Amino acid sequence: MALLDNAAESHNLAIDEVNMMYPARHDDAVSEVIGSILLVSLVVIGVAIAAAVLWSQPPAQKIPEFSASISNSSCSVILSHTGGETVTNSTLRLLVDGTDLTNNFIKQGTTGPWSLWGIGETLEYTPSYPCILTPKRVDIVYSSGSVSSSVSTGFFENPVSAGVAARVPGAPMVPDFSGTPTAGFVPFTVQFTDTSSGPPISWSWAFGDGGTSTLQSPSHTYTSAQSYTVSLTVNNGTGTSTLTKTNYITASRPLIAEFTSDTQSGIRPLAVQFTDQSLGSPVSWSWVFGDGGTSTAQSPAYTYLRHGRYSVILTVTNASAGTNSTTKTNYITVTPTPPWYSCSWGYRKNITIDKSRVSGAQTDFPVLINLASDNDLKTSARTDGYDILFTSSDGTKLPHEIESYRSGTGALVAWVKVPSVTSSSNTTIYMYYGYPSSTDQQNKNNVWDTNYKAVWHLNETGTGTRFDSTINANNANPRNYDGNEATTGKIGGADYFEGTNDYLDSSNTIGITGNAVRTITFWANLGNTNRNGMVVWGTNVANSQFGASVRNTHYFLWGYGGGNDWDTGIIPATASWHHHAVINDGTTGRWYVDGSQLSSGFAHTYATTNSIVTIGREVDGATISYMLGTIDEVRISDSARSTSWITTEYNNQNSPATFHYLGNQEQWTC
Repeated sequence: MALLDNAAESHNLAIDEVNMMYPARHDDAVSEVIGSILLVSLVVIGVAIAAAVLWSQPPAQKIPEFSASISNSSCSVILSHTGGETVTNSTLRLLVDGTDLTNNFIKQGTTGPWSLWGIGETLEYTPSYPCILTPKRVDIVYSSGSVSSSVSTGFFENPVSAGVAARVPGAPMVPDFSGTPTAGFVPFTVQFTDTSSGPPISWSWAFGDGGTSTLQSPSHTYTSAQSYTVSLTVNNGTGTSTLTKTNYITASRPLIAEFTSDTQSGIRPLAVQFTDQSLGSPVSWSWVFGDGGTSTAQSPAYTYLRHGRYSVILTVTNASAGTNSTTKTNYITVTPTPPWYSCSWGYRKNITIDKSRVSGAQTDFPVLINLASDNDLKTSARTDGYDILFTSSDGTKLPHEIESYRSGTGALVAWVKVPSVTSSSNTTIYMYYGYPSSTDQQNKNNVWDTNYKAVWHLNETGTGTRFDSTINANNANPRNYDGNEATTGKIGGADYFEGTNDYLDSSNTIGITGNAVRTITFWANLGNTNRNGMVVWGTNVANSQFGASVRNTHYFLWGYGGGNDWDTGIIPATASWHHHAVINDGTTGRWYVDGSQLSSGFAHTYATTNSIVTIGREVDGATISYMLGTIDEVRISDSARSTSWITTEYNNQNSPATFHYLGNQEQWTC
């Protein structure tokens, strides 16, 4: 009963103290403060009862008692020490709306920071004027001596009347929270709810993506797809505690199927590399390519073998988002093999090169296409043959040169540079025609590889220049021509030499000197086996000769000086066409007739100078010999062509009709 009397006495003293502290205030303010103290006193009585229990137990230390009031008009916070031990500044924390303002309170009757606060003394905190925002909460947190945990009393104002809430001494502070939802498609918002016990008086959130908050139960929006670790740190005035939930939030993208490809059109077989670009982290893929083909790879490579237009479907799946599909209609366009060169060309024919007529494997080989007549060309090609072109089986345009075309019969002599011919499999190329507005499709210089120094078809009429088809433009000049030289050759036209004084010589030197490797090929039809110079450069006067001739009724490869000539011992046939290939590989001279080598060759080191080339004449000192017969298709290379090359060349030029086969006409309309 004495304890209750003491509490009542403390209550009355508090009222008296307030009246003494604010004598000049308006009666309303006083009434307001008195009302606050009346409410506070109820709690103080409760605290006093609890204190009585503590006083009855050792140790003798008495927990301090306090009262408080908050003025709405001045925003002042007034705290009174109403019982218990005197407290020191180091054992007490005074928080206003969660902010530690311990050292901002002034003890009544002093001007500086307070250090001791005893019974009957008052602390006051007044913010800067004017008063903008009335404090709403005061926390007094005490911890000292044998008191094992903090005692915290919270005071509230609503703000008309003041109330007091006492915290239970020793209550543990346990941070905890929940979030709703914890998974979703970005962007999505999570409502976090503080469920901590203690209770805390301040909160610090870290959402894992750089975002933070000090609200008790904030919401936060996630915009990037990944997992996030969330942390909550709470403070009850005497310390902090943190709870971290690892990978608590899972943000993902919605599952959206998407893809690209490195190409969307081309000739068959068309290889396409598909690339998955789906969103939402799929874990499985199902492709339908439109021609019956499928795949479960993420980014498959697929080859279309049939021409047509194909729609492609991609379906993606993951456990959280299910499945999603996308269809790209007519996404892939595959054209026939080879493609019709453009919609302008109306016709084509395939040309098959017979593998049995090819020796070994040859690269960039100039194939002779020789058609004695063709009614489809006659009917549908331009009269000048400008719209005739050739492609490989994959549709690549091939360089070609037309030596002659007769629109009245469709007869064609053309040279086509085929990338590869082989004895292991047939080679198919295509001939296109039927475009009335076409420009000239020839690319004759590129038919002949860079080893060719000169190529003379000798197809020209009259007595004019005989043109070189290579990029070197080393044209040949007729000498003493009287107009009867142009004639029919083995292939197209040729030049006939009377054996008296007519011949050809090149405008430029050939560019092959010393003992450098070389190949001469030509067709010859000899009128007799007398001394004939067929293809020669240099003269023995300058010790620089190299030439293919007929001497002593034999094929004769000669150079200047004793022992430098090679009499093959082979008597040439007359009045018939024969293919010749004369080769120096830097060690041995060899001569092939109709694809077969004569004897074993001739070892010799030549000393050729860079000279012009003469066709149909040789000069041996004072002896000048002119050829009687016809020459066709003279070619000079600065490389030693292989035996298989020479054999394939002979087979092709000797019998084009058995070297290649012409297919039926195909018609195309875009």
